[in-house]
Amino acid sequence: MFLNGVMIMIKQFVEQQLVPFYDHFKKHIQAANDTFFKEVKEYEQIFDELEAEYEQCVLDNKNLTIEKKNLLIRNDGLIADCLEKDICSIVLTSDIVVPPSSNCLCEDLRSACDREHTKVLELEAEISKQKQLFIESEKRFAFLEQNYVCLQLKFQNYKQCIDTSSASNAIFEINKLRQQLQGKDG
Repeated sequence: MFLNGVMIMIKQFVEQQLVPFYDHFKKHIQAANDTFFKEVKEYEQIFDELEAEYEQCVLDNKNLTIEKKNLLIRNDGLIADCLEKDICSIVLTSDIVVPPSSNCLCEDLRSACDREHTKVLELEAEISKQKQLFIESEKRFAFLEQNYVCLQLKFQNYKQCIDTSSASNAIFEINKLRQQLQGKDG
């Protein structure tokens, strides 16, 4: 009789307190797992976006490098043209004796030389601007690369946290205790 009373009390305890606690605990564990998975998805999305931006920076960097090389080639060509014209001007003016009343040829040569010099200065300014853009792109690339590595490390930590989750161990222990109690009932 006493044993039946104890068994009834244990059964009531299990039904009234342990099972609701187990269900409540199970809901919290599920909510925690859902939160972890949601955060992992968010980080995966962030990594995808960062990777796309990183790839775009790499492409921009390559494009700027190509553009810089093209500008340097163009600048070298213009410098060579200027040197040619300067040499031609010197040769032409040294052979021709210009009468003092006709200053027209010298003025034409000076204006042509000034125009060419202005073009060279404009191209040098453009090259300087492109170099500055290239340097800024490299800085941005380095910054994105550093952030990408940091976020990868955080993502790995979240993965490890999920893999070593103790919540599933707690559920396993509760099920084990429930089986032990049921074994004592039977």
